Amino acid sequence: MKIKKSASALSRSMRIGIATITSTAMLGGVLVAVPAHPLLPTTAIAQAQEIPATASAYAFSDLLNLRLLDEKGLLASTTGLSVGEILSALEAEQSWKGVADNGQAATPSNLEIELLESLNLNLGSGLEIPLFSDAGDSLLKGNLGLLGAFANAPSQTNAVASVGVISDSGTLDLDSDGGNGGNATIDLTKLLGNTVDLTDVASAQLELGALSSYASKNGTEITREYQIADAKARIKSPLVEDVVSELQTVVGGLDSVLETLLDESGVLDGVLSNPLVSAALGLELTVDVPVNELVDAIIDGELKDNSGLVSIDLKTGEILVDLEMLHGGNLNGQPANTNLLTSAQITQITDTVTSLLTASPAENPNGLMARVQNILGAEGGALNDTEVSIALKPLSGVLASAEVKTTLAGLLNPNAQTTNDKATYEGAKSDYVYRDLGGLLGLPIAGNLVAGVVDVIVGLLGSLGGTLNDALFNTGSTVVSGLLSSLDPLLDEVLVSLNPVLEDVLGPLVAVTVNKQDEEAGLYRVSALEVDVLSGAVNLPIANSYVSALDVAAVDKPTIEAIADQNITLGDSIKDVTPVVAPEGVTVEVAGLPEGVKYENGVISGKPTKVGDSTVTVTVTNASGSVTETFEITVAAVAAADPTIADIADQNIDLGDAIAPINTVVTPEGAVVTASGLPAEVTITDGVISGTPTVAGTSNVTVTVTNSAGKTASTGFTIVVKDPNSTVDAPTIAPIEDAEGPEEEAIDPIEVVVTPEDANVEVDGLPDGVDYNPETGKIEGTPGKDTAGSYDVTVTATNEGGTSTKTFIFVVTKDGDDNGNGGDENGSSNGSSDFLQQCLDSPAAGVAGLLIALGTVGAIAGPALEPLMKSIGAELDRQMRGLINATGGAHQPEWVRNINRGLNDAANAIDHRMVSQALFATAALALISTPVLCGMDNSSSSSS
Repeated sequence: MKIKKSASALSRSMRIGIATITSTAMLGGVLVAVPAHPLLPTTAIAQAQEIPATASAYAFSDLLNLRLLDEKGLLASTTGLSVGEILSALEAEQSWKGVADNGQAATPSNLEIELLESLNLNLGSGLEIPLFSDAGDSLLKGNLGLLGAFANAPSQTNAVASVGVISDSGTLDLDSDGGNGGNATIDLTKLLGNTVDLTDVASAQLELGALSSYASKNGTEITREYQIADAKARIKSPLVEDVVSELQTVVGGLDSVLETLLDESGVLDGVLSNPLVSAALGLELTVDVPVNELVDAIIDGELKDNSGLVSIDLKTGEILVDLEMLHGGNLNGQPANTNLLTSAQITQITDTVTSLLTASPAENPNGLMARVQNILGAEGGALNDTEVSIALKPLSGVLASAEVKTTLAGLLNPNAQTTNDKATYEGAKSDYVYRDLGGLLGLPIAGNLVAGVVDVIVGLLGSLGGTLNDALFNTGSTVVSGLLSSLDPLLDEVLVSLNPVLEDVLGPLVAVTVNKQDEEAGLYRVSALEVDVLSGAVNLPIANSYVSALDVAAVDKPTIEAIADQNITLGDSIKDVTPVVAPEGVTVEVAGLPEGVKYENGVISGKPTKVGDSTVTVTVTNASGSVTETFEITVAAVAAADPTIADIADQNIDLGDAIAPINTVVTPEGAVVTASGLPAEVTITDGVISGTPTVAGTSNVTVTVTNSAGKTASTGFTIVVKDPNSTVDAPTIAPIEDAEGPEEEAIDPIEVVVTPEDANVEVDGLPDGVDYNPETGKIEGTPGKDTAGSYDVTVTATNEGGTSTKTFIFVVTKDGDDNGNGGDENGSSNGSSDFLQQCLDSPAAGVAGLLIALGTVGAIAGPALEPLMKSIGAELDRQMRGLINATGGAHQPEWVRNINRGLNDAANAIDHRMVSQALFATAALALISTPVLCGMDNSSSSSS
C-alpha cells in the first residue's frame, strides 16, 4: 500500500473529482446517483490535474479520483488511516524537480480497491453511508479485480504514467483478456435521472471490460494510449417479454387449425361410412399442440443480426448491443475524443431490432419470423410432437370405448407400427400408432366390432401423412404462412413502444467519449473513457493518466576543474590530461596544443616535437554558456650529458726533449678541451697536447673538458723537465686547495709551500685587494667591492734549476647586505646610493613598475590602448615567471604568494576600474617586498 506521510502530499489540490447536481461514482459494480448534496455546488465539475509548481517532469495516474469529495468534507474514514492516505493508495504519482537525470525508480502500485470500504459518504443532516462494498447499502458495489497504477519521472524531459491492466514496466497489458481487471457496470437508468419514464425499462446497463490508459512524454514526443476490453449496452424491458406472450397466443391457435385440417382430410367420414359401425359408434377427434415446447424452441437462443451489433434474448427479455461493432469491431485504436455512440447509430440499433423481430424470413434469415418458420415448418421439428387422438364412443347403451393415438410424426412415418402397449408408444411416438381398446376386450361381440373399427381407422391414418406433409411442410405452407401473418401486426404494436424506450436509454451514451485526450498548461491527459452525467453537469473520466515534462532539458552552466602546467624535456610525452567537466553532454574544444600533442576521446596526450612554451585553452560549452581553462606546456631542450675526461699520466723529460703527445680522451664527442699550466712551447690543439719545453721545472697541468651546456670536467698531471746540465733541482710547489671568501672581508690566509724556500714565487690571477706576501709565504688580503666571482690563480716558483707552476680556484662571494661601509673617505652617502640602486634593480621593483603601468592603462581603458596593455601584460608575465623560479620550492616566501593572489583578484574583477584598483594594490605589495630582494642577483632572479 502506498501511504504518503507528507502533509503537502495529502493536502495538495486534486484535480479530478466527481461532482454534479447528482453526485455520481463508478467502480466494478454500478454507477449510481446520489441526491444533490447541500455542501456540493451544482456547478462543480471534474477538475484537471495540476503540475506541482517546482516540478520539471510529472506523472500521475488513477482509476477514479474522489479528491474533490474529500476537499468538500464529504468523505470520512472509519479506520486509523486518514481519507488522504486511503485515496493516495488508489493512485500513483511522481515528480522530478532537478536538472540532471535522476534515474529514480518508478512508483508502481496495486490499487487497493478494498480500502474504499473504509470510507463513508456524508449525505448531510448527519446521514452517512458506506462508499463501497461487495453488496449492501453502499454507494458503490462490485469487484474490480487486480488493477495497477504506475508513475515515473526519471528526468526533466521524461514522464510516464499508466493505470488499469498494466505490465510491471507500466505499459498496457495487451495480452490480457480483460478478466484480470474485472468488469465495470454503469447503470444507464441513473444517467437518465427523472427525464424519462422508466416504466418499460426493467434495467439498462453499460458493461465495460477492463479499462486502462498509458501516457508518456519524452522531450517533444508525446504518446497516449488506452485500452477498453469490451463495451456492451444491456437493456431489459417487459416489452420484449410481450413478444413471447404474442408467440404463445399465436402458436396456441394451432390446435384448431390442425383439427380442421384433419377433419377435412376425410378420415372420420371413411370410418363412419362403414355399415358395421355407423349406427353403433360415435367418433371424437382431438389435436394437442405442444405450445410451450414450440414457444420454448422459438425463443431458445438469441436472435442476432449478421454484423453482431444486436442480439435479443426473448427468454429473458434482454436486448444486448455490442458497441464495438459500431467501431469496426474494436474500441481500441480509435481517434482521440471519439463518441462511443451517435444519434445515427442509435437509429441503426433500433432499425436492427425492428428487423430482427418483424422482417420476413427472406429479408432477415436471422430474425424471429425466420425462426418461427424454421421451427414450425421443419420436418422432425417440435410441431411433429403434436398428438392426434381419435376416440370411439359406443352408442346404444354400449358402455365400453376405444381410442387411437399417435403424433404428427407418426402420421408422417410410413413405417409406423401399431401397438397395444402404451409404454412402447410412449418410448417412440413417431414410430407407433397406439390402440387403446379399453374395456372392449371383455365383450366378445362389441369388442370385436370396435376392434375392427379401430383397425379400419389405423389403416386410413396411413393415407393422412401425405396430406399433412403438403399442408405443413411444403413451401408456401398455408399453416405456417398464416401464423406468420397473424404474428406480424402483433409485433409491430410491440415495437411502437419498444423503439422509443431504446432511444431514451441509449441517448446518454452519445455523451460518452472514448480515448479522451486534452492538454492544459503543459499537462497531457488520456482517459480510456469519459462519461458526461446529466447533460454534462459532471464529466467522469475513468482510467486516467497524466504526464508533463520539458521539451528540452535545462542544463547547469558548464564547469571545468583547474589543469596543472607541465614542464617536460623534448622527447618526453606529456602526462595525459583528462579535462574534468560538468554537466554531462557539454562540448569540449582544445586549442593551442604544441605539435605532436592532440585531444582525442576526451584526453589530451602526445609527445611535443619542438622546444618552447604553449598556452593551451580548453573551452567547455553547453546551452547555458561556456567556460575556459588555460594551462602551459613547457618543452625544454635535452640537457647535455655531463662531460668526462680520462686520467693523464705524468711525464718526466729532459730539457730539450719533446713530451710524449697526449691524446685526451673525453666525452661527449665534440666537447671543447682546454689546458692550463702547460710549460712554455707545449700546446694543446684539437685535444692533443704536444711540444718541447724550453725551461726546466715542474708544470702542474690541468686539462678541462666543457660540453655545450657549459658543464666541465677536469684532470691534472705533471710535466717535470730536468736540465741535465744543471746542478740545481727545479723548485716544487705543494698542492693548494681551492678556496673562497666574501667581498670586503679578510680571507683566510692561503699558505704557498715551495721547495726550496729560496725559489722566487709569483702569484697571478688574484682578485683586487688580495696579494701574495713573500714575507709570510701566504696569500692574504680583503677582496674589494664588486669583486665577486671565480678566479683561476697561478702560483709560479723559479730558481736556477727551472720553473714550476701550480693553479687553484679562488671564489669571491657576495655575502650579506651592503651596509654602506664601502663609502668614500668622508663617510658620505655613496653606500646608501648603491643600496637604493640595487633595490631598484631588484625583480620585485620591476614587477611593481609593470603593475603600476598596467593599472594606469587599465584605468583609462579604451580599444586604442589594448596593444599596449597586451605588451605590458606579456612582460609582466615573463618577469613573474622569473621571480617565481628564483624563489620557488616548497617554502615560497609569503610576499610572492601575496603578489600572486593580487594578480588573481585582478583577473577576476568584473570591470576595468576594479581591475586597475587590484593592480595598484598588488604593486604596493611588490614595493613593500623590494628590500627583501635587494641582495638578489638580478640576472639570475629574472631569468625564465
